[in-house]
Amino acid sequence: METLNSKPNQPDAAQLSRVADILTLSGTGFAAFGIWSIIKGLIYYWTNPGYFEGLDNPDLLRIFFSIFLIISLALRVYVARCARKESAALLDPSDNKKPRILYLIIAGIITFGYFASLPLEIYSFVQSDAGLFDIVPSIIVELTCIYMAFQLFSSAIHTLRYRKLREQQHAN
Repeated sequence: METLNSKPNQPDAAQLSRVADILTLSGTGFAAFGIWSIIKGLIYYWTNPGYFEGLDNPDLLRIFFSIFLIISLALRVYVARCARKESAALLDPSDNKKPRILYLIIAGIITFGYFASLPLEIYSFVQSDAGLFDIVPSIIVELTCIYMAFQLFSSAIHTLRYRKLREQQHAN
């Protein structure tokens, strides 16, 4: 019977460990940068007290904004937890559970939000009188979030491929 390491193009234990570590770190980073996004949203809200004024039902919008931030944090923590579980499942040869996919869909939607917010960050820099030190860190964080998401997707794809390979070997 062939093992995972018997063919030259198949991953060895070090490769599996590396992919699992990247998946764990990128999932954790996804949640950590999510916390940063929420803090950034709260700071923006707190430093602009008139942000919701002049709109119909500003109290309702405040409630909606707060609920949106809470849901955003919950989704990011969900992505991080699933990434960590997938990482552990990759390293456990006895784990035959079906791989999780929903967290990748959620991470994709959040990543799309990062891409959408990047032009808004640049636009706000051009339109405002804020200094370079106000907007550049925010843009760097957005770019880092995008990089972290790509690492998450890349390692998740490798994880799915390696788990499928292991499943095929167990079937033989």
